[in-house]
This record gives sequence, C-alpha cells and structure tokens, in this order.
Amino acid sequence: MPNRRIERIRHLLGKAVSSGGKEITVHIRIDGSNDFFNNFDPAPEERRRINPELEDYLTKWLSGKPSKGQVTIDISLSKDFPHSEEEVKSALRNHFERRAKKTLRAHFREKAKWAIYFLFGLIFLAACLFGSHIFHSNAADYPFMKVLGQSLSIIGWVAIWEPASYFIYQRAKDFSEALAISRLAAAKIQTAKDKD
Repeated sequence: MPNRRIERIRHLLGKAVSSGGKEITVHIRIDGSNDFFNNFDPAPEERRRINPELEDYLTKWLSGKPSKGQVTIDISLSKDFPHSEEEVKSALRNHFERRAKKTLRAHFREKAKWAIYFLFGLIFLAACLFGSHIFHSNAADYPFMKVLGQSLSIIGWVAIWEPASYFIYQRAKDFSEALAISRLAAAKIQTAKDKD
C-alpha cells in the first residue's frame, strides 16, 4: 500500500481520536537510559527503539481508555538521565511513528490475505453445495449418496469458517492495536527533569 494512503488513514484516525472526549494522561517515570531505550537495538540514538516493556505498558494502558480524546504522555526524568528532554520527545515520537506505519501496513496486508481466502472459501463452498445438491437428488436410488451430500456440505462450511472468523473477531482486535499505536504516535508528550 502506498505511503500516501497510510498517511491519510493515520491522519483521519488522529482526527477521529483527538476530537471530542476528555484528555487522557499517562504518567511515567524514567530513571536511566535502560528504562527508556531498548538495550539490544544497535541503531543510532534518533532511530533507536524504546524499551519493549515501556511500549507494552503504554499500549496496554491505552487499550483500557476511551477511544476519543487527546492522549498525553507525561514523563518525569531523573536529574542524572543522560539525554535531553527534546531527545526523549523525539525518540518516543519517532518510535511510535515507525510502529504505526508498520502496524497499519501489517493490518492491511492481513486483511487482503484473508479477503482472498474468504473469496476462495466462497467458491469452494458453492462447489460443495452444488455437489451436495447433486448427491441429494440421487439419494432416493442410492441412500449412501445422502451421506456424501451431507459430508460435502459440512466440508464446504468448515472451509470458510476460518476466513469468516477473522472478519468477525480478529480484524477488530488487529485494528484496535493499530489504532492504539496511531494514538500514541499522535500523543502530546510532556517531559520534566528532576531539579537538584
């Protein structure tokens, strides 16, 4: 999917979740660089990922909040924290921007994949129901045909179940994750370092 389309969707998501509703604020405390950055990420500072535990905490915290309203991340930094407040804001914003793009791309790829499976499932179901009808029409002469007809019908419905369950259940879960990450990418970030 082109970047422009993803950006447009993220823009619309941002407008939808920041319009109306109360401001939602999360307060976090960062004492050292290890609490903020992922130790195993060798990328330069401006592209380093944040600590996975911090990301997990923020996404889980947001999942239990209302879907509308401006998100604010309020960060208290220890006075010995080795990075400036601007570096923290930039790193956090960049991290969630990248994650939002990646999550939205994955969501659309998954949706397209299951749409294709669903289409093939429908074609297979139609073929099975047609075969079932033919077997049932000959069931008077051959009772075993009725069993074959029922079996074909069941196989057809089983084949379509998994793609259908994605659209009924999993799609909403995937989208809510993409929405949470997008909201964190658009969040207002406030930082304050401890004074001596």
